[in-house]
Amino acid sequence: MKSNRISGWNNGLFKQTSALRSLDLSDNSISLVNSSSLADLSQNSNFQMLDLSNNPLACTCDLRWFRDWVNQTRVDIANVDNYVCNSPNVWKGKPFLSFDRTKINCVWFNLYFVVGVSVASGLTVLVFCVIIYKKRWWILYRCYRLKNCCVVSEARYQPIDYQDGHELVFDAYISYADDDYKWVLEQLLPDIDSGELSPGEPFKGEFKLYFHDRDSVPGSSMISSISDNIEMSRKVIIVLTEKYLSSARHKFEIDLAVMLKSQGVIDDIIVINVCGVSFACIPKSLQRKVSKDEFLLWKDDVDAIWLFKQRLKAELKRMKDVTEVIA
Repeated sequence: MKSNRISGWNNGLFKQTSALRSLDLSDNSISLVNSSSLADLSQNSNFQMLDLSNNPLACTCDLRWFRDWVNQTRVDIANVDNYVCNSPNVWKGKPFLSFDRTKINCVWFNLYFVVGVSVASGLTVLVFCVIIYKKRWWILYRCYRLKNCCVVSEARYQPIDYQDGHELVFDAYISYADDDYKWVLEQLLPDIDSGELSPGEPFKGEFKLYFHDRDSVPGSSMISSISDNIEMSRKVIIVLTEKYLSSARHKFEIDLAVMLKSQGVIDDIIVINVCGVSFACIPKSLQRKVSKDEFLLWKDDVDAIWLFKQRLKAELKRMKDVTEVIA
């Protein structure tokens, strides 16, 4: 089989050649010899000699098995001292026997690859964490709703169908920043809210408002307090301040209120601009409402406060008789 331009052979070619004693494959085009190529010959006890002289051996990682086999086999490798590597360039022209698995790097990645993958992975994780952090309130909300659906399903109850209307507990849910607690307590609730903060100190209003510092259920999570009480309110009052807009939680409350209004769960959103927040700072979901002058502007002036209260009462009374609020 010498000088036949052979570049390789099928794995089972020598399966039925148990009497074969020698094989001359010199002066061919063989560049790779692997374990499957010589499997049958290696198991043939009669096979004694193999000649691969003058073949363009590719001294790459794929030839490592053959190089090890040359050292271990009982078969005589004819003229092996004269075998020369033909490729790659770093090994071209060098003796085949000088080729060794310890002298070739067969790791498919290097330090730059490891560093690149590590940096890319780190950046991916960082971006993912940032997205999760920014969307954390919506994620908590979806998880809470899913949990409620599972509980309702197990209890065999039917969830409220908001399209058919639903009973309400509050006339309005007040969404405000913690830093604005004093303003809500001293300026918003008096003459508007029908409840009281301390026994014997009623606010003397006619509307049942959800005031988180007073009406939240002890032990309940923040997401459940927000979700449940907005859905049990006819309207949502947003106390717009710079501190309010700096909180991801309150931005979530705005988006949730807008979504529930579009679904018909709540009637309307009442925006109160307390500190003259500029239009550019107002969330896009509220800009259309503000641009149409559908908001209340707070001014610390006796006449302005009276007018503010009257407008707020009118907003809260609007469509009140359509849906009865539970006393």
